[in-house]
Amino acid sequence: MTELNRLGNNVYGVTDLRHIAGIGVNAGFILVSDSIIHIDSGMTITDGEYLFNKSKEKADKQKNLWLILTHHHSDHIFGMRVFKEAGAKVMAHENVLK
Repeated sequence: MTELNRLGNNVYGVTDLRHIAGIGVNAGFILVSDSIIHIDSGMTITDGEYLFNKSKEKADKQKNLWLILTHHHSDHIFGMRVFKEAGAKVMAHENVLK
C-alpha cells in the first residue's frame, strides 16, 4: 500500500508505489523556502499524480517545481509528464535525458 512518510522537517518519502513487476517503488520530495524538489516520478502517470498532489498538500507557498531523476529506469521516470506539464524543471544525468 502506498504511503507518505515524513522523514524529517519538510522531507517526505513515498513508499510502495506500484511497479508492473509487482515490486514497490520509492520516491519523495523536499520542501524548501521557494520550491518543491521532487525525487523521481514513479512508474506511471497515476504515480506521478499521487506524488505531485501529496507535495502540493504539504506545500505552503513554494512556487518553483523541480524534478530530479536519479537514473533512467522506467519506475523512476515514467510519471515525469505530470511534473513537466506543471512546469517543473527537470534535472538528471545526461544519459537519463537521452
